[in-house]
Amino acid sequence: MYHKLRSEFNVNKQSGVLTVLFMINYRIGHKLLNVKKNGNKLIWPLYVICLLNHRFLSMVFGSSIPFSCEIGKRVVFRHGMYGVFISGKAKIGHDCIIMHQVTIGSNYGSTHKPLSAPNISDGVFIGVGAKIIGSVNIGDNAKIGANALVVCDVPSNTICVASKGYIIDRNNSSY
Repeated sequence: MYHKLRSEFNVNKQSGVLTVLFMINYRIGHKLLNVKKNGNKLIWPLYVICLLNHRFLSMVFGSSIPFSCEIGKRVVFRHGMYGVFISGKAKIGHDCIIMHQVTIGSNYGSTHKPLSAPNISDGVFIGVGAKIIGSVNIGDNAKIGANALVVCDVPSNTICVASKGYIIDRNNSSY
């Protein structure tokens, strides 16, 4: 666990102390949530402290990243956590870069479909203000441009831009 926390510090230290604290608190809370689900009642006080700390940091940043979402190793929040919202069912791979004002959210509109959230693979770059909504799969090393609205799958090694999310480059050579 120490090595994960040390890695979290190293990748996010340029984004500020509060971002590092937020991510370290997330890692500890995520681990405690998994232990709590297995029926261990002894960790409740630690979990409550971690949850209160999470609520405070969420208010400071205006963001929401629940302990139930899965965030991979070395995920960088380049401009801090400001305005970042991630669904509790979302999965984010390793080595991703997420800018500020990003939403990775579930679809709540339909009563006939089960709740689903995005699945983001390894090495994905998500630009400022991008919105990724619903049961969407983002492939490895894809790049989501600023203010893009992504509601369909994005293949690996592509760039997705514009308000509807047009794929403009399959080779990823111009980025």
